[in-house]
Amino acid sequence: MSSRELPARPHLDQLKAQAKDLLADARAGRAEAIARFALLPAFAAGRISAEALALHDAQSVIAREYGCPSWSALKDEVDARGLAFEAAVDEFVRAATGGARARAERLLALYPAIRTASLETALVLADADAVAARIAASPALARQRGGAQQWEPLLYACHTCLAGDDPQTLDALTRIATLLLAHGADPNAEYHWQWHPELPRTVLWAAVCVINYLPLAKVLLRAGARATDGVTPHITSGGGMLEPLELLQRHGLDVNGVPGGVPPLVYALTWARTDKGARWLLAHGADPNRAWGDLNETALHVAARRWDVALVETLVQHGADIHRRRADGRTPHALAILHGKPDIADWLRAQGAVDELTPLDRFVAACVRGDRASADALLATTPSLRTSLTTEHHRLLDDPAERGDLAVLDTMLACGFNPNTGDKDAVTPLHRAAMAGRASAVATLIAHGANVTALDGMFSATPLIWAVEGRNHPDAHADHVAVAIALIHAGCPMTWQAPEGAPSPERTQDALQELLAEAARREH
Repeated sequence: MSSRELPARPHLDQLKAQAKDLLADARAGRAEAIARFALLPAFAAGRISAEALALHDAQSVIAREYGCPSWSALKDEVDARGLAFEAAVDEFVRAATGGARARAERLLALYPAIRTASLETALVLADADAVAARIAASPALARQRGGAQQWEPLLYACHTCLAGDDPQTLDALTRIATLLLAHGADPNAEYHWQWHPELPRTVLWAAVCVINYLPLAKVLLRAGARATDGVTPHITSGGGMLEPLELLQRHGLDVNGVPGGVPPLVYALTWARTDKGARWLLAHGADPNRAWGDLNETALHVAARRWDVALVETLVQHGADIHRRRADGRTPHALAILHGKPDIADWLRAQGAVDELTPLDRFVAACVRGDRASADALLATTPSLRTSLTTEHHRLLDDPAERGDLAVLDTMLACGFNPNTGDKDAVTPLHRAAMAGRASAVATLIAHGANVTALDGMFSATPLIWAVEGRNHPDAHADHVAVAIALIHAGCPMTWQAPEGAPSPERTQDALQELLAEAARREH
């Protein structure tokens, strides 16, 4: 790929000028300039039309000629080469603990002295000998906060993305943790993620869910890490990770969570894609009537609006109360109807649930099951139903947006549901459809006036950034590249300014550029 060498201190303005000159030469018909575009996959085969070339194509050519996969990567390279060494060290540590492996490796290649710069760099590089030498010289370092994240050392060791699945590196991290613990490190070290303060980020969670290495988790648990730490059982059960749950159980897990805290069962069911973890929790004694959140929801309330009859039946078999009301008065039966789950509603009615639906509820129910004829008939007799919709009703667009259910979306939008109603964190249906990779749902929402520039209240992110994050958890029906194309054509900004303290912004920025590059290639 590389045919040119960057100077030691490159200037981005000069590189931009090179791209503009290349595009001008190509559009002027200069064969040598046009031929350079064959570096790009979109033009690798077949005739290149100079008229169709754009500035971003020329920038991509310049980047590849300098050995970078994209213009964004070239910009990162220029920025990295301009860092003072101390800043490069901090950026390296942030990248290594924020999932941005490629960025961390670029910095390490540019500044090899990073390897020996600090305890934190030794930790994320799993350099057990270097860590041992520093601790031997100053044992207090094992417990001292420091580095770019101002974390305790154990957190750095358990957050590094540089280990991958290499057995030797993972073993080195385990030896490092053992050493730190022997010198007084806290096995319950944690930090708090400001957008979800209900779930602390513990060192145990990092070992299980970031490093994903159970021998490391075992070392922590044997040293006194709390199995009921307020986060690890929640994430592992939501992900259907049964082996870590079994390990936690052997070390005294309370399946109902920290007293007064977030119950793992109800929390996991609000976002999980599998019910394996929830079933494991129930089998090990989780209370299905333990409630959580502003609405005081139980697991049955969540299952009635989000899952299926089989899970609802299992919850009831384990003692879930079918008559229990949320803080807003809604029963599981009402939620099943309002979320388009008539089979669950019928099953609950057969068990004695009471039908308390109002005329407005029945109109909403027709809409959320995509029954346009029934919805229109109700509107014909009571036109005020359309203007009686509340924020609670408008937010019901979230589910079909995430599923990509066009029949339901079309019906709801035609019947007056607002596509720009967000939740308490200003997350709109378009954010959710983008994250799920539902390109047709994104297009439908945009056609009905969804705001493509809307920023959520957690990450100050547009739907495009949610699509970037959604690519980490794709399914067979997801097409995040098509989502990105639709959003960009509708005017969604292609940049993101991470708010202070945003988790892993380096990884997100890298992934954003990858998605933009793929979108550009597909359009060509």
